[in-house]
Amino acid sequence: MPPRLRLADVGFGQELSGVGFEVRPGEIYGLGGLDGQGQQRVPEAIFGTLSGVTGVIEIGGKSFGGRSPFRAKDPAFAVAFVPEDRKTEGMIQPLSIEDNMRLAGLGAAGDPTARERRYHDLLARLELVYGRLSDPVSSLSGGNQQKVLLAKWLALQPRCLLLLDPTRGIDVKTKAQIYRLLHDLALEGVAIVLQSTDYEELVHLCDRVAVFYGGRIARELSGASLTPENLISAAMGLAEGETLGDAA
Repeated sequence: MPPRLRLADVGFGQELSGVGFEVRPGEIYGLGGLDGQGQQRVPEAIFGTLSGVTGVIEIGGKSFGGRSPFRAKDPAFAVAFVPEDRKTEGMIQPLSIEDNMRLAGLGAAGDPTARERRYHDLLARLELVYGRLSDPVSSLSGGNQQKVLLAKWLALQPRCLLLLDPTRGIDVKTKAQIYRLLHDLALEGVAIVLQSTDYEELVHLCDRVAVFYGGRIARELSGASLTPENLISAAMGLAEGETLGDAA
């Protein structure tokens, strides 16, 4: 099966260098490492929110040159991006829940009525707790705001989904709901790139994990090698098979 997403020799200033990997339809590909090692920049580079990215990025076998968030929504690419900071980057707090849901669809191709139905279906699936859809999104809890953020992008029916720490700072129940949703999306053939600071999350959700160190992929883990211990050692820049005790 050809990859849905391919990166080759991707760089960004001093933060990323020589980054390359492939993600196939139905695969959840994790990005891990200590904070500030470049992994957070990868979804931003793919989606087109960074200027000056070098290297090759392909979506569905097509070069994704001239990248921008608007172009990412084109059905030819169908890429969605859920940022880390839902309050300042993902939504406009004074606007209503329903207006925030519609933000990602502005200027997007497709049937707006069908997209509206998908918004509501997704919010029901995620069990959004709210008063009225006309209430400001700031009235929701953090977990429920995250559900709105996911719904607004997933209503566009992306084939490639990029997520930055989507469960950070939310309650256990909402985490479980998001995990089920990501699992279902993978079964439907969506290629998912998940950057997370939660190593247990990476181990239990992902098929493969690229661990970053110094702006590069230090090691890719999968199968039996995908363990919290190996994630930690790779994140510390240790060689394969080397433990923290060896380094000491």
